[in-house]
Amino acid sequence: MNTHNAPQMLASVDLGSNSFRLQICQNNNGQPQVVENIKQMVRFAGGLDANKNLSEESQERALECLAQFGERLRGFAPEQVRAVATNTFRVAKNIAQFLPKAEAALGFPIEVIAGREEARLIYTGVIHTYPNHGQKLLVIDIGGGSTEFILGSQLQPTHTESLPLGCVTYSLRFFQNKISQKDFQAAYGVVEIPTLVEHPIFQSLVKRILLVTCPEPIRVQRVMARNGLTEAAVRAIMATQASDEARLRVADDVIANTGSLQDLRQAVERQHRAYLALFQAA
Repeated sequence: MNTHNAPQMLASVDLGSNSFRLQICQNNNGQPQVVENIKQMVRFAGGLDANKNLSEESQERALECLAQFGERLRGFAPEQVRAVATNTFRVAKNIAQFLPKAEAALGFPIEVIAGREEARLIYTGVIHTYPNHGQKLLVIDIGGGSTEFILGSQLQPTHTESLPLGCVTYSLRFFQNKISQKDFQAAYGVVEIPTLVEHPIFQSLVKRILLVTCPEPIRVQRVMARNGLTEAAVRAIMATQASDEARLRVADDVIANTGSLQDLRQAVERQHRAYLALFQAA
């Protein structure tokens, strides 16, 4: 009897920016028991060029790995396999041309999941293996192309964030040659956390807090134009958020976004130079 055809056999395929993983489990009365775990370092994100297009070499590496996974999964039914792809699949501009070839090599559909769904799945895996006894957990997963932050205490997370900071993308950006102390100090990342004030636990994860602000009437008009909401709807959302005064109290630096787009670019460039000088001198 081919046990791989039995309903109790399940497989997951995780197509990350650094490595591709295949895990095969046996479902024992709702408790998965790992019977095989395969991991290959593909460094898929390393194939992204300056225009966010995947190189032919990186695509070939990925397809070779997927073909090996597909061979191992031969005999599995579609309902026994879930394949998900993460950050590099989300950001690559030529992914639409690559995805059909990837699915053909694997032999199963590939679901490109959003960052927060990735965060939820990470938390689900942790909460089922970590005995937290109802305590609040902060889970941080540093991947090849993104980093996920998840808060929770029960089976479902309460807050999730996925940020485009990964070990592959940042090593290529800052450390293409041998890592020097100067390179290391000059490397800094900017993460956008809209609920930073409302969730102070995130404040301990950053060295400085930059607030980009503008007067409330301008902010209301911009959100109405961007999202097609009424003024009442925008103000109802703002009423649930931290006040400008609370944001200013925690901010180390402030950019006033009250002028043109060119004014904003210049302000960001000035702040960038200030941060480079600050971190190089640290």
